[in-house]
Amino acid sequence: MAETSFENKVGILSYLWMNYRENEDWKDFIEYNDLGLPLAYMLDNQVVELTAVDEDDEEDSSNGAFFIENTWQMFLSKVGLEDTGFDDIEEILGTDESGWGEEDEDGEDYEIPIVDISGFDEEAQQRDYSLGFEAGSSAEQKRVQEVISMHKRWAKEKNRASEFMFWDSAGEVLTPINFEYNEEKYWEDLRNEGF
Repeated sequence: MAETSFENKVGILSYLWMNYRENEDWKDFIEYNDLGLPLAYMLDNQVVELTAVDEDDEEDSSNGAFFIENTWQMFLSKVGLEDTGFDDIEEILGTDESGWGEEDEDGEDYEIPIVDISGFDEEAQQRDYSLGFEAGSSAEQKRVQEVISMHKRWAKEKNRASEFMFWDSAGEVLTPINFEYNEEKYWEDLRNEGF
């Protein structure tokens, strides 16, 4: 009986991982095989390579082929098939994945929807972006100060004066300066200072 080549197993598992990760029917399988599937993807795309492929050594879990083989066996078990030598995922799942996205079920070409942006308000979008940016930077500044306070508290609890002084200084340097720029106020301050 023919068996699927290691290269084909890698290709099939790689395709499965990339294209079925969000599929609810495959969720548990994908989560459980969180080593074998990404490894198959990396091998398939030549991100990594196995120095030796010993598919028969089922006891050696340090061998990357071990994870591929285990994932492959679980995959076949999930779909209820025996390994008869598969070339691609279409043979296993009974779908034509190679033509995916070309035509819909009625045989008509898929049309890209056209989005009408005539009512797009660029000023409102810029205003919303600015508000979001300000809120985000304010939240980040607050988070930084909270982290510094936490480190100061820990240093104080452990009686580490040098660490406390370091974090106290860091907190002063990283404290945001709140001011609003005003052209008139700027020139007035310069005149008051004698410039």
